[in-house]
Amino acid sequence: MSHGIYTAASGAVARQTHLDMLANNLANSQTAGFREMKAVFEEVLTPATSDARHMVVMGPSRMSMAQGPMISTGDPMDLTIQGDGFFLSEEPDGTWSLLRSLHAHSNTEGYLVDNQGRFLLSRTGSPVMVDPDIPFQISDEGEVIQRDQTVDRLSLVGVSKPAALDPLGHGVYRATHESGNLFAIPAEVIGGAVEGSNVKPVESMVELIRVQRDFQSLVKAMQAYRDADDELIRTAGR
Repeated sequence: MSHGIYTAASGAVARQTHLDMLANNLANSQTAGFREMKAVFEEVLTPATSDARHMVVMGPSRMSMAQGPMISTGDPMDLTIQGDGFFLSEEPDGTWSLLRSLHAHSNTEGYLVDNQGRFLLSRTGSPVMVDPDIPFQISDEGEVIQRDQTVDRLSLVGVSKPAALDPLGHGVYRATHESGNLFAIPAEVIGGAVEGSNVKPVESMVELIRVQRDFQSLVKAMQAYRDADDELIRTAGR
């Protein structure tokens, strides 16, 4: 059997994975805070009995950290970050997560939470608390203000390698060993807006069509290799 069929088959599998990624990007083009995933391809040599087979595989995908568009909501409790950085929050299970956008409000106990019940953390790593009976504001520096007094400050953090964060969905991320340690940054908080997805639908659709054509070409190449092998077998049997 021609080793070319292995190259074509591995390429087809890689393109199928790429198509799934592009489809997911397009499906989340309207999801606030969503980060586009980018494909990375690698060529490897696989030892065989007589020589080596060239294989194409899709390596670990990387996340695009390009800024998404700011979408005005008119609600001052809708918060997002201009430029780099994340809001630090605590999940119900006690683990930390990173948010690009959120809607802040106080629960009955006075803790600041988002719409999913995550605690918004202060610079000390503890949940931010306010008087639940008094209105509060968030400044562009992340200060939590009640009655013209700063009662706490939201934790605004960066990571060494944002593209290595683990996306949990809906604009929520988790730090990984590869993304590095968290560190405080002087980010700018924007009120009354959320960050839209950084997916560009038209460009993604064009890329999806191109990858689909590549996939179809590789499938045809696989069939051509099979036909050539069949012909060789028939000829050898005469």
